[in-house]
This record gives sequence, structure tokens and C-alpha cells, in this order.
Amino acid sequence: MSELIPFTTNDVMARIIKIRGQEVLLDRDVAELYGVETKRINEALRNNPDKFPEGYVFTLQPSEKQEVVENFDRHRLFCETS
Repeated sequence: MSELIPFTTNDVMARIIKIRGQEVLLDRDVAELYGVETKRINEALRNNPDKFPEGYVFTLQPSEKQEVVENFDRHRLFCETS
């Protein structure tokens, strides 16, 4: 198990980007906040889909992916739940 790394609301807010009118976090940023590898976040999604609300994760369209790659360098996004 990873060592818990404390983070603040500001740490999270600094990583939020807007896609499709929604505030989202990249899988890389979620992993960094929790102190795990990105692949562990994606494994959790793949192995436990019932634990994530519908619409919590989405895959980008090719044009969206290009924009994220150019600006943020990632393609899987986690929707902020509010």
C-alpha cells in the first residue's frame, strides 16, 4: 500500500481543467494526489466499474484528445462530482 500523501483543496483545484463544460481531473493527477501510479487508477476503474457513478469517467473524442495532448498531455478524465 502507498504512503498517504496529504493534499489540500487547492492541490485539487489547481489540477482541474474544463472539458465538455465539465470540470475534470486527469487520471495522472488523480494518481499523483493519491500517491499511486496512473495505471493503478485505471486498473481500479477497469476492475470495479460498479463503484464509480455513471458519467464519472469518460473517454475523449479524437479532436478532444488532440487538444488535451497539446495542452495537458493526457486523455482519460475524471469528472468532478458536485
